[in-house]
Amino acid sequence: MKETIGLNGIIIYGADDALSVEFYSRPVEKQVTGPDGRTVFIETENFEEMVRIKIDAFNTQDFPVDEVFKVRFARQYAAWKDGTETGGTKLDEWTEFPKERLHHYLYMGVKYVEQLAASGDAMLSSLGIGSRDLHYKARAFLSGKVIEDAKSEDTIEKNALRKQIEELRSQMQSLLHMKMSKSKKHETNAVVVE
Repeated sequence: MKETIGLNGIIIYGADDALSVEFYSRPVEKQVTGPDGRTVFIETENFEEMVRIKIDAFNTQDFPVDEVFKVRFARQYAAWKDGTETGGTKLDEWTEFPKERLHHYLYMGVKYVEQLAASGDAMLSSLGIGSRDLHYKARAFLSGKVIEDAKSEDTIEKNALRKQIEELRSQMQSLLHMKMSKSKKHETNAVVVE
């Protein structure tokens, strides 16, 4: 996992790009004891900043915002404070994305092409069949490459590996043939003593 050191020595992980991050504010609750002795919570006029991090459809967590979150998700935090949207290219605006899958991807927390491109294996598995192809297409789209088949880079790499394997097989065959010919040569030169 790619990591870099951000402001104040805070480690920023590359996988953060794949997360669905939403900042919001909520009223601060004050704990008071009612006339009957029960503890109740009342909302105050103060608000606290919160961040909701959605890793996938099944793993969402809310945290109070501190300096670590402000630095870790600086782009999203700044956009929330400005009242603008952060993400990037929305999936429904990307022509390569099948519209019939939009609802499922949004439910899983993937709203932008950039998130899809940065998604790891676990997220791609939870997104279902065809997500890996869309992942490759998203990466190609963001890198600005014109690729007929988004998997062509992987295909090129696989072909290079196949070629190396064939070369190694050929070398093994040559070595085996040389060994066999040497052992036959030793057998024919052997003198039988009676």
